[in-house]
Amino acid sequence: MDVTPHDLGLDESMTEVGREPVSSLTHERLMELTPSLQLSDELIESRTSYAPATYTRHLVCRSADFELLVLCSKPGHESTIHDHAGSLNAIRVYRGELTSRVFVPAAGRPAGTGPVELLTEERVPEGGWTGWASTSSPTRLRRTS
Repeated sequence: MDVTPHDLGLDESMTEVGREPVSSLTHERLMELTPSLQLSDELIESRTSYAPATYTRHLVCRSADFELLVLCSKPGHESTIHDHAGSLNAIRVYRGELTSRVFVPAAGRPAGTGPVELLTEERVPEGGWTGWASTSSPTRLRRTS
C-alpha cells in the first residue's frame, strides 16, 4: 500500500494500520502512518498521570497486532535500558523534550548478557516523532525538559 492517510482519528488509524500485513510492516511504513493519527487533547489528558519517581504507561487501545500507549514522565524521569522484543516503535512527544538512546552490547559481549555501549542518541522536541525498528538493541528514554 503506498497511500499515506492524513489526519485520521483513532478508529480510522487502527483500520489503516490493520490493512498492512504485520509480517511485512516496516519501520519506515510505520513512521509514514503514525503522524496521521490525530488524538484529541481530551483523550490524551484522560490517560495522563504522573508518578513521583518514574514514568507511567497508560493504555489507549490494543489489537492483536499493536498497542497504543500514553507514556507520562516528569523532567528527569527515564526508563531502564530495555529491548522491545521484536516490536516496531513510534513515539510522538506531546510535552517537553525526550532523549532516546540506543545501545549495543559492549565489545565481545553477546546481546542481553551484560554491559552496553551507547550507539546513538536523539533529542526529540515537543511535537516531534521518533521510533526504531525491531532489533535486539536495547533503548532508554529520558524526558529532558
